[in-house]
Amino acid sequence: MIDLNEKRQAIIAVATEMFNKFVSMPPELRSDDKPRTGIKVLVWEPGTRNLILFSVAEPSEAAQFFVVEKAVRSHILSDMSSQNSEHEPSLQYMGSLSVFLDELEGRADKKGILLASTSGLKGEEDAAISASVLAEAADASFQDICDNVASNFGKLPFWYDSEDKSYFDFLF
Repeated sequence: MIDLNEKRQAIIAVATEMFNKFVSMPPELRSDDKPRTGIKVLVWEPGTRNLILFSVAEPSEAAQFFVVEKAVRSHILSDMSSQNSEHEPSLQYMGSLSVFLDELEGRADKKGILLASTSGLKGEEDAAISASVLAEAADASFQDICDNVASNFGKLPFWYDSEDKSYFDFLF
């Protein structure tokens, strides 16, 4: 088990840094037609009370709801990514990712699943923040997190396997 409360400040710092990077990008690089006031992030080890839930800036009420909806939906459906069940007309979005801890490099001694869900930005940005906080929590690389999600049939946004990573290039 990873003690998420012990890593709380480091995880919040990663999420804050990512949020600030995304919202401070110039409009010609990152277009967005919605005001983004903040994000809500949940990091959870399903089946336990080992979790942290926090805000960066001031997320909307919708973001505060959808962070939990994404996590619960993907967990109940046994999906490694909420993108697997994404259906925008029904307001079901991407942004939640899960990894098997014992499949991460150097983590064979750790058992269980670790899930991160983010809401408040565009779906592909929420997924990027979720992967980043999972990397921080599990002491893994961003790439290892994404590879683990993908190898377990979790869908990832275009930035994972596209040559043109657009403004997500800094993640790799």
